[in-house]
Amino acid sequence: MTAFDEAWTVSRLARMIKGRVEDGAEPVWVRGELVGIKRYPSGHVYFGFRDETSKVDCTIWRNVASRLRADLVEGAEVFVLGMASVWEERTSLRFNVSQVI
Repeated sequence: MTAFDEAWTVSRLARMIKGRVEDGAEPVWVRGELVGIKRYPSGHVYFGFRDETSKVDCTIWRNVASRLRADLVEGAEVFVLGMASVWEERTSLRFNVSQVI
């Protein structure tokens, strides 16, 4: 048997990464600046969240977006509550936001 016979598929690698990020994860508060806010007809909202050195892509699902108390404003510094997740099909890290203050 060769190393090639034991090679993982891309899907297996993506599932492993998703599991490592999401298994046992708990919601965390994060402070940062809203950038690139995009609202879609589906009701979902996508945006970047950054500080001086890092940026993460964020999602607010329709059911949460419909309950936001105020509009999201480009460049505003806010606190968000959410959980890291991995979109398995693209092995893309996201932060799913459940609350914005």
